[in-house]
Amino acid sequence: MKKPYDGENNHESLRERIIGLGEHSVRKSYYPELQERLAELEKFRSLLDQSNDAIFLVQIPSGILMDLNESACSQLGYKKEDLMNRPFGNITDDERIKKFLGNEKILQGERQTLNIIMKKRNSQDFPVEMTVRIVNFNDIGYAVIVARDITERIKAEEEKKKLQTQILHAQKLESLGVLAGGIAHDFNNILTGILGHIDLALTDLSIGQTLRNRLEQIRISSIRAAELTRQMLAYAGLGKFSIQPVNLSHLVKDTEKLLEVSIPKRYILKYNFQENLPLFYCDISQLHQVIINLVINASEAIGEKGGIITINTGTMKCDKSYLAETYLHENLSEGLYIYLEVTDSGCGIPEENQDKIFDPFFTTKFTGRGLGLAAVLGVVKCHKGTIKIISEPEKGTAIRLLFPAFITKIEEKTEVNLSQWNGKILVVDDEECVCIVTKVILKKLGFTAMTASNGKEGLELLRKHGEEICAIILDITMPKMDGIETLKEIRLINNKVKIILTSGYENKVTFKDYIEKETDGFLQKPFEIKDMVEIFEKILPEAFINEKG
Repeated sequence: MKKPYDGENNHESLRERIIGLGEHSVRKSYYPELQERLAELEKFRSLLDQSNDAIFLVQIPSGILMDLNESACSQLGYKKEDLMNRPFGNITDDERIKKFLGNEKILQGERQTLNIIMKKRNSQDFPVEMTVRIVNFNDIGYAVIVARDITERIKAEEEKKKLQTQILHAQKLESLGVLAGGIAHDFNNILTGILGHIDLALTDLSIGQTLRNRLEQIRISSIRAAELTRQMLAYAGLGKFSIQPVNLSHLVKDTEKLLEVSIPKRYILKYNFQENLPLFYCDISQLHQVIINLVINASEAIGEKGGIITINTGTMKCDKSYLAETYLHENLSEGLYIYLEVTDSGCGIPEENQDKIFDPFFTTKFTGRGLGLAAVLGVVKCHKGTIKIISEPEKGTAIRLLFPAFITKIEEKTEVNLSQWNGKILVVDDEECVCIVTKVILKKLGFTAMTASNGKEGLELLRKHGEEICAIILDITMPKMDGIETLKEIRLINNKVKIILTSGYENKVTFKDYIEKETDGFLQKPFEIKDMVEIFEKILPEAFINEKG
C-alpha cells in the first residue's frame, strides 16, 4: 500500500523511497539484481547532476517539488534541502505553471515546451525554456521538467534584431542617398547650361536694362536651385567641402547672431561651451547650416508656447558600445570625439519616429519642410562623424553630433581674375546642353573648342588633333566609357595634355587620387565663367594673352 501525502515534512522524495526499499531488500535477501538496479540508479543520478540544464521532478497535481539536480541548485542559488517538498510555484510563476501542467496534451504524456521566468534566491529573475513530460510511478503522476537558461539566447536574438534594424536603416539611407545624389547630378548638368547661357547673355552690353534685370533674377533663382542640389548631395554623403581647422565652440559663437534672428524671441537660447576644445577639420559654411537646422528643428519641437534651447560643446571618449547606439556608427573607431549638442524642452520624439527623423521631407508638423535634418545627416556623414539621439516624450530631445579628431589636407583658394586666352580645348561630356554652353564660354574666353559626346569620340578627336589640344574638360560620369576609363586612355596617347575633371557630384574625395595624381583640376557643376577662368589661370599660364581692362 502506497504511503499517502501527509504534509511537507513527512513526504519522501521519489529517490529516497526507491533507495530505501532497495536497501531493505538487500539487507534481507541480498538479491544481486537489486544491487545492480541500485548501481544503475546511482549512475543515472550522476548523469543528471552532470547536466548543464536544471532538472526537476514535480508531483502532479499537487505541484510539490520532489527532486532536482545539482545544476538546478546552482542556477537558483539554493541548497537542495531548501527546495525539496515545497511548491514548485515558489520559484516560478505559480498560476501559469499550474495551468500549463494541467494541459490536456501534457496529461496524455506528450512532451511540451514553455518559456517562463524563474526566480533565483536573490530575487533575480531569468528566462528559461521548460520541456515537460508526465511519467507515472506507482500510480502517482510526476512531471519531469528540464529547464534551460535562455538569457544569452534572448540577448543574441535581441542583438540580431537590432543589427537587422540597423542594416535595414543603413540600406534605406543608402538607397535614398543614391536617389538624391542621382537627381542632384542631373540637376547640376541642367543648371550648368542655364547658368552658362545667363552668364554669356549678361556679358552682352547691347541688351537693355530691363532684360538684364530679368536675366539677373533668373540667375539668382538658378543659384538657389544649385544650393538645393548641394543639400541633396550633402544628404547623399557626396557634398563638396572646403575644410579648415576649427574650434567648435568658436564656430557656434560666430553663429549666435544668425541664430537669434532665425527663431522668434519666445525661444531662449542658452550656451554651454567647453573651453580649449581640440581643433577639428570641417567645412565652416556646412556646419553653420547644420547648427541653424538643428536650432530651427528644436524650436518647432517646442511649439508656440516657447521654451529653452541649449547648445553645448565638449569632448568625450567614445567606446564601441557607445558608438553602436548612434547613427552612422559603421567603421567608426574608439577614441576622443568633439561634440555639438542641441537640446530642447519640447514634446520629445516618439520611439517609432526616431528612425525616421533624418528621412527627406519627414515631418510631424506639416508637409513641405524640405531636407532639414536629412541634410544634417549627410554633412555629418561626410565629416566622418555620427549622431546620437536622446529623447523622451514630454521631456524634450537632445541631438548630439560627434566628430572624430582627424586631419586632412586643407584646400587653398586662389584669387580669380578674368583673362583672355588662346589655344584649343576638347570638351568630353554626354550632356548636350553642357557641351553647347561650355563651347560658347570657351570661345568667349578666346579658346577654340571641340566637343565630344562620349569617351570614345573624345579619344578619336585627341588622336586626330594631337598636339593642337592644350587641355581637355572631361566629365566623370558618362555611359559606356566613363571619365576615369577615358582618362587612362588619354594618358597613353598624350601624357602631357592638361586634364580637368568635371562632375555633377561634389565629393572630390571619391576621385581624390585621380585629381591629385592624374589630372590638373576639378570643375564642379554647375560652373560659371569665373570658375573656368580660375582653373585656366592656374594650369595654362602660357595660353594667357592679356587681362581685360
